[in-house]
Amino acid sequence: MAATLPPHPDSETGAALGPRNMRLGEILLERGKIEAEDIERALELQLERGDKLGKILVDMGTVAHRDVLAALSDQLDIPLVAVDGAPPSAPEIEGLSHRFLRQCRAIPVALVDNVLTIAMADPLDFETIAAVRAFSGLQVRTALAAEQEILDAIDRNYGESEQRTYTQGDDEQAGADLEHLRDMASEAPVIRLVNAMIAEAIETSNRSRRSSACASAWMACSSVRNRRRANSRPPSSAASS
Repeated sequence: MAATLPPHPDSETGAALGPRNMRLGEILLERGKIEAEDIERALELQLERGDKLGKILVDMGTVAHRDVLAALSDQLDIPLVAVDGAPPSAPEIEGLSHRFLRQCRAIPVALVDNVLTIAMADPLDFETIAAVRAFSGLQVRTALAAEQEILDAIDRNYGESEQRTYTQGDDEQAGADLEHLRDMASEAPVIRLVNAMIAEAIETSNRSRRSSACASAWMACSSVRNRRRANSRPPSSAASS
């Protein structure tokens, strides 16, 4: 029995669905790249493997990787690029290491004014995007590219000293680079929060000191008034006799 896709939430309105309102399987099915049975089998494998649907369909041999990327590009409204040129050179991005870029499957492809475009295998990796933005101080836009193209471009455009076989230690260093940049991405709001907490504590302390000073002044004034009243009180009859 042929599989049928679950109804899309917008299908009941009768409005035509564009790629941005469709799921990946629906786009590929509409374009004649796969059959409904392929989606059924891929969904079964997805439950077992936990991989993304597009990767499973490519691994099954039912669709070309480029067709999946084209569908994802339309669905996400993110341009699909071929990584075939040298990355831009600028002081703001010189510190992005070979290891970090391989770990994140990302590479700079263009720098215009203050806007850096990075090609990514997963353009929805918001942690990496935030890390690059925090590190470079530039606006960051994303493009979609094939993972192997990105890796090949990284190896092709970096010095021979960095093009070497990766060991476990290299993987750990790449992870450390990633964590460092992610820390940078989150550091600024944390500092703002800490500064706000310190300012609030100082203000609270100042208010407390002012309240304590006022209370002490009030007590001193009360004591003076009480002594004055005692000194101005007329002598008692016993004392006058």
